[in-house]
Amino acid sequence: MDFVVVSVPLFFYEAASSIPIVPKHIWSQVKDPSTYDDNPPIGSGPLRVTEYKEGQYIVLEPYPNFYYKSWLPKVDRIIIKFYPDVTSATNTLLSGEVDAVGPYIPIAMYQTLAKDPRFKVFKASGTMYFYLAFNVDPEGTGNPTLRDRVVREALAYAMDVPYLCSVAWPNYSRPIANPVPTSNMFYNPNIKIRPFNLSLVAKMLDEAGYRVGPNGIRVSPTSVEMKYTILVPNKFSEAVNAVQLIAKWWSSIGVSATVKAMDTGSMSAIIWQKVGNRTVLGHDIDIWDWFVNPTSATFFEIFLSDRKLLGISDPGYNNRV
Repeated sequence: MDFVVVSVPLFFYEAASSIPIVPKHIWSQVKDPSTYDDNPPIGSGPLRVTEYKEGQYIVLEPYPNFYYKSWLPKVDRIIIKFYPDVTSATNTLLSGEVDAVGPYIPIAMYQTLAKDPRFKVFKASGTMYFYLAFNVDPEGTGNPTLRDRVVREALAYAMDVPYLCSVAWPNYSRPIANPVPTSNMFYNPNIKIRPFNLSLVAKMLDEAGYRVGPNGIRVSPTSVEMKYTILVPNKFSEAVNAVQLIAKWWSSIGVSATVKAMDTGSMSAIIWQKVGNRTVLGHDIDIWDWFVNPTSATFFEIFLSDRKLLGISDPGYNNRV
């Protein structure tokens, strides 16, 4: 029998990137992992890719030599179809064209699915979260004011995170203050979100020398405007709405933010840029999603300063800044 699954394109790449075991005879020949074009795809699980049509579908079949025979799925093949956004994907689920959809369903379609007797909709602690990343890469080409910790802390106070959740993801999310979803064993509920306080933000920036210029935009002590571009995946309409609210709040304290919604491939090209044999981050700010296994700790590697090379770290975290 066939089992059809639908997904957005990013799902396959995020899943494949978390496989820790790779064949030496292939990867020993790759000097720079960021140059490998993922074709053919390399894995180590109970399924292998038998057919791939870029932008359309992937066919997976059980690998009979996998060492845990009990892990082999009881299907002949799994077909992963790609759709441009989760709304289109969910519509195919409603039409009966596919058997499952991921990585999630749009909030606007929640009630439609809940009222349909063919489906059972339930809520659970999420393995996915959205985050805002500031480019702090010491070699990056983004706005250098973001490398100032005072600026980043001030902008954090200029976001009403609980309100964002209630408006953009109503009854579908909860605010968190650390890069760990609530379903993960390392989630710490004692870390609190900075309270929304625009008066405090203005005071912090004034004291740090970021004064409002004649055009209404704050300027750093070195004459750099606090003028940023925020990248956001256009397939996440909720995230786009959230960023637009953030930009509005920031404008009230003299910080300019332009929201650019685009496909994730275009975002990646802007964020991770090759300069000679180096990778540098070329954006200001982005909002994106992350999936974390409930028992995983490997996602903490995004805070290692060399992970921008592999296209994992979009803030380019470095504890010097």
